[in-house]
Amino acid sequence: MASLCGAKFTNAPENVATLGLDFDDVIGDRFIYFASASARYEDDRRTSTQPGLLRDIQPANTKANVRVGLGGYSGLWTVEVWSNNVTDEQTRNVTFNTPLRVGSRSIFLEAPRTVGTTLRLRF
Repeated sequence: MASLCGAKFTNAPENVATLGLDFDDVIGDRFIYFASASARYEDDRRTSTQPGLLRDIQPANTKANVRVGLGGYSGLWTVEVWSNNVTDEQTRNVTFNTPLRVGSRSIFLEAPRTVGTTLRLRF
């Protein structure tokens, strides 16, 4: 059994930085448009409760999200197009021993790139 004394916390990178940008403006007196982007950088982090396993280190990475939209100036509706994890950065969240498979390790991956549209209505 390995000792956890002196080991870094699981999923706790030493450095994390975030950046967000928002822009919005009007088009005439009937419409608004907006755009936003955000990014998150993190250092290497340990993804397992077992210290010292090099294969359980998630390398440093950066993920970015974007959103653009158009809406009525009255605020009654908006249509948005968005994407999370734009560059489809594949990262591990947790690594663990595979049940019933001696010496085998499994992982849970974080969300891949997702894209979508959102329609918001107020009434």
